[in-house]
Amino acid sequence: MVATGLQVLELLDNQRVDLILMDIQMPDMDGIEATRQIRREQKHRVIILAMTANAMAEDAVLCLAAGMDHYISKPISIEKLITILQQVSREVR
Repeated sequence: MVATGLQVLELLDNQRVDLILMDIQMPDMDGIEATRQIRREQKHRVIILAMTANAMAEDAVLCLAAGMDHYISKPISIEKLITILQQVSREVR
C-alpha cells in the first residue's frame, strides 16, 4: 500500500489497520524506525510483521526489539505466512 516508512505513519494517521507487513529496508525511514514510532504513538494495537531479505538471527532480534510482533524472511513462503497469521489471530483474541 505504501513505499516508505513515512508513508506508513501517514497512513496510520488517516486509517485504522489491524496488521502491517513491514518491509525493513524502505527509503526515507526504514521499517525499524517506523515501528518504533508506531509503538510510541499508536492509538490502537496493530500487529506488525517484519518482512526482510536479511535472514540472520540478529535481524530477527533487532526487529522484535523495535516492537515488531513477528519476523519472516524473504522470499516468503505462503505456508509460513499463513501459520504466522493464524498465530496472530489467536494472540489478538
